[in-house]
Amino acid sequence: VMDKAIEHIDLAIEIENSGNVDDVKNYWVTKLGWISDEEAIKFLDEQIKNDCDPDYYIPEYLSEKITILKRLGKNEESKKIQKDLDKLRKSIKEKEEMEE
Repeated sequence: VMDKAIEHIDLAIEIENSGNVDDVKNYWVTKLGWISDEEAIKFLDEQIKNDCDPDYYIPEYLSEKITILKRLGKNEESKKIQKDLDKLRKSIKEKEEMEE
């Protein structure tokens, strides 16, 4: 069983490093299910920092981070991020309206 687990972990690492993940959302949502809440927050922070299209995934990353923080009982931090998320969504909506 341990050898099979190692084989699957090696394959997951290979796929992750290959850059051939077609469904980005499926990738990060799945990854969050595999790691601890603390690691998930670090992962989301890294995704937010490196996202080249802030209007697309960042609101989803922030929303997921809020959910995790609430689960951990970090309500004050989640409220602060919720305010940032609300501002970002408003900005995105305004940008979309201007483009129309």
